[in-house]
Amino acid sequence: MLLAKGRVPYLDLFDHKPPLIYFLNWLGYWLGAWGPWIIAALFAAGATVFFYHRCREKQLPFPIILPLLFNLLLRNYFVCHGVGLTREYTAIFLMIAFCVLTGRSRYRHFWLGLLGAATFFMQQEQVLIFLPFFVYAISTDLSTARQLLARSIQAAAGCLAIAGPLLLYFAAHHALLAFWRDAFLFNFEWYARKLPFSEQFRTIHAALTTSEIGVILLISSTLAVTALLLRTKQGWLIFVTLLANGLTFLPEFISGKMAENILTFDYYLVPLSTTLPIQVFAVWTAADHPFLRSRISHAVFGFLMCAPMVYAAFQHATHLPKDKWLVRNTPEYQFLGRQPLADYQVYVFGSGNWATVYDDYRILAPSPWIYLHFWKWYPRWDPDQHILMSIGRDLLTHHTRYVVDVSNDASLHLANPAAARWWKTFLQQHYRPLDLGGPPGIALWQLHPDTINIPYESQH
Repeated sequence: MLLAKGRVPYLDLFDHKPPLIYFLNWLGYWLGAWGPWIIAALFAAGATVFFYHRCREKQLPFPIILPLLFNLLLRNYFVCHGVGLTREYTAIFLMIAFCVLTGRSRYRHFWLGLLGAATFFMQQEQVLIFLPFFVYAISTDLSTARQLLARSIQAAAGCLAIAGPLLLYFAAHHALLAFWRDAFLFNFEWYARKLPFSEQFRTIHAALTTSEIGVILLISSTLAVTALLLRTKQGWLIFVTLLANGLTFLPEFISGKMAENILTFDYYLVPLSTTLPIQVFAVWTAADHPFLRSRISHAVFGFLMCAPMVYAAFQHATHLPKDKWLVRNTPEYQFLGRQPLADYQVYVFGSGNWATVYDDYRILAPSPWIYLHFWKWYPRWDPDQHILMSIGRDLLTHHTRYVVDVSNDASLHLANPAAARWWKTFLQQHYRPLDLGGPPGIALWQLHPDTINIPYESQH
């Protein structure tokens, strides 16, 4: 919506994700309410068909098993909460890249470079998982330095096909510095957390157990190690899959977000939806031992891996949340729907879920700061309330009529007491609360009539 209204990410809206997701969502915006779902479904379906074709090409006795496992893992609600996640797309990109890698296309290194750049500009650290497969593709059957140069040039051309237009777009809008600062430097500064290894390991183990993925990880890793111990001729590809599985956990160990926030960041495990089926595919197609290639082995292990995912899907379907205070059911949301809203007339403070107000009513927020989790996570974030003051300035400059304040919720309170006091004081000075009988912790504030015609500077 921001792009559709002529605004620029990072300049007009803060976020710390790379930009490719914005352009996919821009396309989804024009396709309507189901747009993002349609795009994600088409990508997943394309990767599934591609993978199924590879399984048939390699004459696996049951070619449907691994594509089915890929879909069951990708739609495991316990780690993939909906559709359109950046890690969902990078998992799909990796699956397509692997199918390209195992094919015979003369342009495969171009496509790998393109998919590598797409991964980097969709979710930065996921390129670490992509990298072992890329190095394997570049170095396999390499005979001369000239051949290495040709492959590298192809890959660079593929990278430029994605990176070039994106960088030119931000350069044309004088946003390259903001793009680099927010989407890359910011993450290293705030997401690199040092937590005890044991604490992070326990959290990851809990997430693997809850999502039922732990069983599949154990089976696939055992198959891979067994194949290597049996001295498989094409063991390098199997080793690459083991390395990719290990790298899947690296972002969590760097950020510590799952350990800090219990299991709210369990979507860090989404890449396993691709690396696990790929690992089993590598074992079944490269292993020399008759048992690992037999129909009975594929049938048994395929069932053992797919069954937990079917159970997880059934468990989720039979325990859907029945919260009567979902955002669209609240009186605050319904009240806003009856108002003549325009851009900058509503601001949501404290909740990402409530940002759906902007989407549903097709309105822009008055402040670039709609991503407000940092006030909840880090006591040292915005220590002098400089950013909070800029939010207040934007609200008064745009004469924003309504503020949805969710910071009273116990799970969303601000970590810095001084920031909480400043925010409450600001609301009480310039807004008045509307008692609509909604859920506890949520308050709707309306701009005070005396504030509307007074310039911001004279109020401070």
